[in-house]
Amino acid sequence: KIWLEAALSRGPGRRGGGGGGEGEQQGRGAATGAMPLPANFTGHVFAYQMFHVRTEGLPDFCEVAASLLAASKLDTGRVRVDLHRELPWAQTISNDNFSLFLMVQEWETPQDLEAHVVSAHAGRFSQALPRLLVVEPSVSIFGEPLGTSDLASLSAQATAE
Repeated sequence: KIWLEAALSRGPGRRGGGGGGEGEQQGRGAATGAMPLPANFTGHVFAYQMFHVRTEGLPDFCEVAASLLAASKLDTGRVRVDLHRELPWAQTISNDNFSLFLMVQEWETPQDLEAHVVSAHAGRFSQALPRLLVVEPSVSIFGEPLGTSDLASLSAQATAE
């Protein structure tokens, strides 16, 4: 099973990586399955994935990630796919056992992201992950960044509910 495909099937508001265990947050619609995007959804879609890479798996992770980044450049609707490694700081999560990485993807449409998820290169990346990671990756899917007017509308809508 492809990790991002599983996240997409969980729908917005759901968190990946916890395996459904006690204390895992569940979004609206948890009892009914995935919540599809609204039919009128427009704009870019953003996928954020966190990877806790085993220290001994770091060379292999770098190799499969580089292959994914290169192949993804040709995917339809890809705006960007970036990989970041956590820097050392006072509250760093990375330690001697693993390094934390964040992948940020931006796609023109949800369909473009879904096509990428089922691509051969994403499949090869996903298949390599279990042996390289300390825990399952966490995955979150977002829409366009919110501006001040979006926040005002969201606040008014939440107040009205």
